[in-house]
Amino acid sequence: MTESVTDAATAQIPSSTWTTPAELRRLEISATLCLVLIWVLIICAFQGWLHPAVLLIAPLLYIRFELNAHELIHACRATDLNPIVRYMPAGQSIYHMGYEGYRRNHLDHHRFVGTKDDPERYLVDGPAWLAAIKSVGCIDVAAVRYVRLYHKSFTWRDYLEALFHVAVFVGLLLWNWRVFLVYFVSLRVMVGLADFFFHRSLHAEGDPIARWFRRIDKAYPWLFGCWLGRHMTSILVWHDAHHAYPRVSARNLPEVEQLAGQAEGATHTEPATATA
Repeated sequence: MTESVTDAATAQIPSSTWTTPAELRRLEISATLCLVLIWVLIICAFQGWLHPAVLLIAPLLYIRFELNAHELIHACRATDLNPIVRYMPAGQSIYHMGYEGYRRNHLDHHRFVGTKDDPERYLVDGPAWLAAIKSVGCIDVAAVRYVRLYHKSFTWRDYLEALFHVAVFVGLLLWNWRVFLVYFVSLRVMVGLADFFFHRSLHAEGDPIARWFRRIDKAYPWLFGCWLGRHMTSILVWHDAHHAYPRVSARNLPEVEQLAGQAEGATHTEPATATA
């Protein structure tokens, strides 16, 4: 199941600190359950079995899913995972990326962090209020970038996946547009702002933008531990170590923190330009 998605820095530390196959399997199961629960809520709300307000739970489940998928991204390709995780939750936009698209986008963030080619730079650059507004469209920004840079490598599966997302989005809209608006608006706003706070709090403005990593108080991740998972919150506290050693399991980041370098500006930014 695992793939050698590593860098030179990660290769220098014990492989025992990497995310294990058993951990990856648990992460995949957890991610799958989050998506299944989201779709159960969607069906029940759209069918009128539950009040539309239950859809406010969907963004919380999706954020938990994102953290699980984040760990998987550094070790697994889309073909290593089940179809539910691979195609991601639909209905977020008329077109959005599947797992492989998010994987490429996030690995580009690691590769180009702090440069103009960092796909998440707009969440850190400029006034906070403007970045917060832009974050609501983070799904669309990522999708447009993915198509622009990688469309030449698309296969028939990618086009079929795109048609699937369009069909689901239009189908939900026609099924019950009022309930759809509750789902769509709450998901885009809550998930977008979560991405904004995540990147804004951990990637400080510097020269170049977003290259330097901030440290946040350990008490804050502890508060979210029951929801996001205790090990997952390690990515928030030791985010500089995660960037230095992306293949290391979240639970082992405290252990390898010293290997990531004690300097606040420790990073593995590559002075490169993104190409298709």
